[in-house]
Amino acid sequence: MAYHRRLSFRLQDRDINILCFILKHQFVTLEHIQHKFWNNNQTTTAATRVNKLADKNFIDKFNTYMNPAFAYCLTQKGREVLAGNGIDLHKFKKFHPYKFKHANFEHLKRITTTAIILENMPQIQNLRTEAESRLFYAKAAIEKKEGKGPRKVPDLIFDITGQDQEKVRVAVEVELIYKSKIRYLEILKLYEQSNISLIFYICEPQTVLSRIKRWCHSKRFYFALWSDFLAKGIDCPFLGKENATLAISDVINHISKKDSS
Repeated sequence: MAYHRRLSFRLQDRDINILCFILKHQFVTLEHIQHKFWNNNQTTTAATRVNKLADKNFIDKFNTYMNPAFAYCLTQKGREVLAGNGIDLHKFKKFHPYKFKHANFEHLKRITTTAIILENMPQIQNLRTEAESRLFYAKAAIEKKEGKGPRKVPDLIFDITGQDQEKVRVAVEVELIYKSKIRYLEILKLYEQSNISLIFYICEPQTVLSRIKRWCHSKRFYFALWSDFLAKGIDCPFLGKENATLAISDVINHISKKDSS
């Protein structure tokens, strides 16, 4: 009788990074994982590894009933692995598939795509999602026994940092649905009172961009279409006040030149 030894499954460094990536964004798609950790032509390789992580109960595959049909979140086993690797789970909001909201899926999916593009640049540091920021401010408020933090938290916030540690704080908003004029005026006012230097709005469709831009009169704000940002990434020109243009790469280059001068 032939006996076959069952091969053991070992978590690789990339697997741990995938778990961290999911922890940060609460849930992600296979496309997100592939773009973050594999080349664009390695769909089968990425899918095989992700399915293995799901089979071993490190991540959970759930139906979105949207496009794409499935997404992935961490299981308790996956969270325990990260805790064992020194990750502070309290900095991240815990996600359960039964809390999944279809109405928010497209928005959150695009925020994660935006984060992947931004995180490729070493000068972009301390990137936080809205959920991370809310937990951060809530913890700070408890420690200082103050309020709950700012009333407006960006979809993404990060620092562009030079070698001399000079920082420019930047916010990104992904806007797919037009809000009321009153709400936009309130948001713009809150940003004016913040310590955020630049706010980049990525919008779809054009009508949403045009309506937001109409109420904005500050040089802090810049606007671009989602399709343009997806095609050009950090080199995408955003349109600001008086038709001035600025790309995120321009800010990075400006900081770098100041370092070398």
